[in-house]
Amino acid sequence: KLKGLQRVNYEDILKEAKKSDEDTSKSIDDIKQQELDEKEEQEIVREIEAVFNRDSEAEEKIEYVGRSDIEKITCLLDDTKTETMVDGEFEEEYLIIEKEEVDQYTEDSIADRESSHDK
Repeated sequence: KLKGLQRVNYEDILKEAKKSDEDTSKSIDDIKQQELDEKEEQEIVREIEAVFNRDSEAEEKIEYVGRSDIEKITCLLDDTKTETMVDGEFEEEYLIIEKEEVDQYTEDSIADRESSHDK
């Protein structure tokens, strides 16, 4: 009788093991499918973000069109302005650009120089 009972137990164990394997493979398939779904979702999000970034860059470029150089520099300065902590208080730092004055040569100024050299 013991041998017969042992066989029944082995058969039950084998059945449980097969069922467990099937459940495990189903759950592995579910996990793999979930990972694929998440990757697809992330890719879609990246594509959408790329479109928004491209659109916002185009809008920023449009904003600069028609502005004078000083206005463009001012906009760039505003973009690079940062705040840092000094003694527990915020201090603003600015990028400082020194402007060199250059003589503008026009026909009149060239003529004036030539006449002053002749004298």
